[in-house]
Parts: sequence; structure tokens; C-alpha cells
Amino acid sequence: MSALLCCDKKQVEEPVLIWRSAPFGKVQIETIYPIFHDNKIIVTHSTEHAPFIICALSTKDGHIIWQYQDTAVNPNVLYYNLRAYQDNSTLLIPMGNRLMAFDMQNGKKLWESTMHDAAEDFIEGIGSLVFRIYYDLVVPKAYLYSIDTKSGDTSLLQVFEIEQGHKAFYRTPRPLISQRGDTCLVFTHISQNIQSKETFAGLNWLDYRSKSITQHDTIYPINYKGEGVTKQPLLDPEAKQLYFVANNELVCYHTWTRKELWRTEMPRDMLTSFPVADRKRVYFACEDGKVYAVDKNNGNILWSTHVSGTPSRIYDDGKSLHVIGGSDGRWHILDKDSGIEIHQIQSPNLVNYPSVFFRRAFSVCRNENAAICTDGKDFFYYRW
Repeated sequence: MSALLCCDKKQVEEPVLIWRSAPFGKVQIETIYPIFHDNKIIVTHSTEHAPFIICALSTKDGHIIWQYQDTAVNPNVLYYNLRAYQDNSTLLIPMGNRLMAFDMQNGKKLWESTMHDAAEDFIEGIGSLVFRIYYDLVVPKAYLYSIDTKSGDTSLLQVFEIEQGHKAFYRTPRPLISQRGDTCLVFTHISQNIQSKETFAGLNWLDYRSKSITQHDTIYPINYKGEGVTKQPLLDPEAKQLYFVANNELVCYHTWTRKELWRTEMPRDMLTSFPVADRKRVYFACEDGKVYAVDKNNGNILWSTHVSGTPSRIYDDGKSLHVIGGSDGRWHILDKDSGIEIHQIQSPNLVNYPSVFFRRAFSVCRNENAAICTDGKDFFYYRW
């Protein structure tokens, strides 16, 4: 099912299926969002009670280039919506309180570390340095580490004492370059009084060199529902802006002045997806089943398009937006300027298996006009 729309006086081509692959056999595929690297696509498979498998599929025909199987005695489950990090050919994958580094060229495990009791499933970095928050659950405390991507060597940057009678969550910082050329780490945290349920959401700026922290007032109103910032901040280096998702609000800050520029209340919050920005707009896949385009200069909503359910992450190929609908399992391709749906694609397996649908964990490679999708039975590679 598809429709055509003229864009820049050229028709946007419908993606063509190039190959399909079932690297894990006849099992229900449970993968993280696939990762493109050179002529390979990195995918994973994990079950609740078994070690995970990570493998590289060839973009040419889908055959397995290399495969690694974890042999941990007490494996951690790979969170499908985790944030991995690529440093050239080195891939860092977080899983529980473990962190593993792989060479994406050959699948060799370069190093592994396990620290504390738990950790954020998101890592952020700049060059060969990444950052991650870990937790001790008994003390309780939160720890911010910097980690060398090549060696796995760690350096403790900050310890956050969690006030007695409270529970708190610190999100992994997003690094950025300040106006003076220094590295600054921006992160949020949520602190809740266990008895009264009063919840505070803070925005923090940490100078990497001096380790000093500046904390702003609450980025989201004090409440009694545990609400606060729910996503890693999106950095827009060209506009020098940061976008935060705080429950159902999209909040924009200037990276240099550290001042709030605008705040827009969205119809619902965002669960699976992350905001995406281009030169004009921020795109927000909302829990009301719609994708919204927001003017990044003032926060005004420009258009919205229904795509169903809990949408996947959004991808921008320069002309179009790509998103999987959460309840219909269809790949929706939208015109960026108008929000009009250009194409809608279903799983090829739907012919023989009426209950099969595309899963949210899919990826688009903008440079190659390519995408990898899965319906839980197979992986499908498309080009356009």
C-alpha cells in the first residue's frame, strides 16, 4: 500500500526489498535497534534466560559476516531501546551493570567491565571518551564515570549521594562543547520523597575540567506522580540548542547561555522514540499515535500525522521521515515539509502469516538510502 508525492520536483521512490535473512533460525527475534557500519548491519538476539548473540549481516546479501555469543553465567538482558556508542569501528553496548566493547570489523570482544549493582542503559560520548551513570542499590549512591573506548579504563568523575528517604535517578550526561571550547556534561535527575511522593526534576551542567556542577531550578514542575525528564537530551550543534522531553513537554535550552528558549506542551508523552531535529524542525513521535513537527525557533506545532500506537524511533533521510507504527506494525514514510504520508509498507511475511508485523526496532542508513526491518521472523533490507 503506497501513495506518491512530489518532493523537490522528484518523486520519492518506494523502498525496494533487496534481501531477507533469518540469522538466528526459527526463533522470535528480539534485537536492539540495528546499527549500520560500513558494509555490515549489527543485530542482536536475546531471551530472558539465555546469553545474547550479536552478529553482523552483510548489506550485500544478508549473510552472516561474524557472530559472537555471550557466555556469561548470569547474563543481563539487552534492552532493545538501549543507546550504544560507536567510535570508528569500536562498538560499546551497555547491558545492566556490564559494558562490552566489540570490533565491528571482525566481531572480536575488545574488553568488558562490570561495576556496581546497576547502570543506565544509555551511554553518551565524544570521540574516544564515553560517559555512564552507575548505581549502588544498598548505600544508595549514583556514580558518574568517564570510560576510554579503546581500553575500557574508567575514571570516577562524580558521586551523587541519594538523600535518605528518597529514591533518585541520574541520567547519563550528554557531552557538548561550550562557548569557550571546553567540554560540558549536561544531565538531568529525578528525586522523589518515598513517603510523600513529592518529585523534583533537576537540570545539571558539569564542567569536565573543573568537575564543578551548576544546577538549575526544576526543569519540570514539582509533582507527586514521579514525572520528570524521560529522554536523553538531543543536541542540535548547528542551532546551539538542546531539546529535552519532560513527560509531555518538549523543552528547548540554549547550550551556551544555558537559558530556556521555549517550552511546548504536547498532547501526550513519548515512550519508545527520541526527538529528531533538522534545520527547521524538531520531530516528536507521540504516545497518541501521531508524529508532530515543531518549529525549533519558537516551539510552535507545524503539523501532525497519525501513524498509530507507540511509534518507533524516527529517522530522517534528508527528504522523508521513517517510523514504524506501534499498533499497526507498518513502516510509514512521511514528507518532512507537510507530514503527508508518501508510502506505507507492510511485512512481506504478511501474505502467509496474517498476524506478523514490523517491530519497532528498525534502522535507516541516511547515507545509503537503506533500511533494515524485522517482523520477529526475518530481517528485511530495503533500498530506495
